[in-house]
Parts: sequence; C-alpha cells; structure tokens
Amino acid sequence: MDGETGVEFLERMKKSHPDIVRIIITGYTDHDAMNDAINIAHVFRFITKPWKEIDLTKTIESAIELYDQRNNLKSTNKALNTTYDELSKFLYNTVHDMRIPLQIMKKQLGGNSELNDQTMDLLSKQIKELDDYLDNLFDYHQTYWKPMNPELISLKEIVDDRVSKQREEFPNLEISIHKKLSLDVPFYSDKSKLEVILSNLISNGFKYQKQDSNDHELWIEALSDANQIEIKVTDNGIGIAERHAEQIFALNKDERVKSRGLGIGLFVTQKTIEALSGSISVESFENEGSTFTVHLPNLNPVR
Repeated sequence: MDGETGVEFLERMKKSHPDIVRIIITGYTDHDAMNDAINIAHVFRFITKPWKEIDLTKTIESAIELYDQRNNLKSTNKALNTTYDELSKFLYNTVHDMRIPLQIMKKQLGGNSELNDQTMDLLSKQIKELDDYLDNLFDYHQTYWKPMNPELISLKEIVDDRVSKQREEFPNLEISIHKKLSLDVPFYSDKSKLEVILSNLISNGFKYQKQDSNDHELWIEALSDANQIEIKVTDNGIGIAERHAEQIFALNKDERVKSRGLGIGLFVTQKTIEALSGSISVESFENEGSTFTVHLPNLNPVR
C-alpha cells in the first residue's frame, strides 16, 4: 500500500471498524512490526511462516468467538443501561407519588381532635419514619444517578445546617453539641452527597440518645490534609453490641439490630461514601454510644 504500512492500515481500520477482530498472516518476522501491531493496532493474532492449517482454523474460530463475546457484551451493557434508566425513573416517581398521600396524612392528623394523645404520638412517629424512609430513598437515587459535582466545601456551614434541622426535629431534646473542625487546606467534594452523609450521621446522634438520661452529647470532629478528610461523629447514646456493629450498614439487618429504625439510612450513607471513593467504620458499645469515622478523598481538581 503506497505510503501506508500494514500496521498503519490496521490502526486506521481499528478506528473506523472497532468491532472487527484483526489477524495478521505474514511471511516476515519483524519483531518491531509485531509489537506495533499488537500495541498500536490491537491485532488479535500475529501468525508467521511456517503455519499449519489446524493453527489457522483455531485462530479463526477464536476470533469469531471473541467477536461474538464482544457483541454480546455490548448488547448486555445496552440492556443494563436501559434497565438503570427505567429503575431511576421508577424510584424517583415512587418517592414523588408516595409524598403526596403522606403530606395529606400529616395535615389530617394535625387537625384531628378525636384521637387520644397516645394514638396521635404513635401515628406521628410512624409517619415520621416513613417520611425519613422516603428521604433516604431519594438520597439513594441521587447517589447513583446524579453526576459527580466537586466544589469547594464549607464544612462548618453544612454541619451547622444539619444540626439546626435536627434540633427542629427534636425540640424537646436537650443535647450538647461539640464541634472541632480543623481544615488546614481547601476541601473539595460533592456537596449534595456530603450533606447526605452528615445528615444521616448527625441524625443518628440525635435519634438514639438514651431516653432515661439527661446527659445527651454529640461530638463532630474533622481533620483534613491535601489528600483527604477524616470526619468523626460520636454520641453517648444507646449504642449497639460490638458484635452487631457492622450489621447496621446492611440493607437486611438482624432483628437485634433493627431497633435503630427502618434500616436504610446508614446503608445509603455507606453507599454514598463509596460513591465518593471513601470509607466508613463504626465503633459502638451497648449503652455507651457510637463513633462513626469517615474518610473521604479531597476531590480538588487542581493539585
């Protein structure tokens, strides 16, 4: 071919026909050309003289098998993407549709004077749990389908906002908040995902305080460097037996662990942290409290 080597031709074909499986059969044994064919043109096999018919047959059969595998993989990925899109729409619509009757129930319950206090408290608690569950479903949807959007984070602003919201949720709970946020360098992350993480961890610190105690405390600490941030949220609440601690991140929990609610909040928290390429661990002791430790990478776009 005038002005074009065989490797250059195959490289050009790779760009225009990427699904074709390329095989070179040649009477030459130029090792540099062989390396270029494999590394640049992504040639499947490089066959030199002397060759046998059985070897050629096996090579062609393997190439056809590889071609079929690639096509099957493309079809599978296309079907998976369609399923993901459908699941995303279904989850979003489900949360939205369930919100409407829930809001109606809240209004009707607030204006109902025929129910006794005990029944009102029970219904209010169940509605609140369902409302939280829908929040967590929405957060789960956002974690998997909303694109990552790193930005400069004001951790103090997020923490103060989450604490303020929890004080509104638990107006009768007298709890001391201790904050120590030491950020020596600018920290970048996805704000909405970080809000999900802190919201769930701080919410747990409020929810699972000891009801028979007047000593309620929550510590929120953060320490960062150029590479990552470490966040610790510690409470002195009911805790959980050490042998069951890791189960609290599971979607399907042991019955002995379900006392900490419907069970999706910390599952969503862990998945959100994983989406940010981070990690979470817990140290908890029954009737003493829990410490959640989160490590997240600094997503600073300029290093």
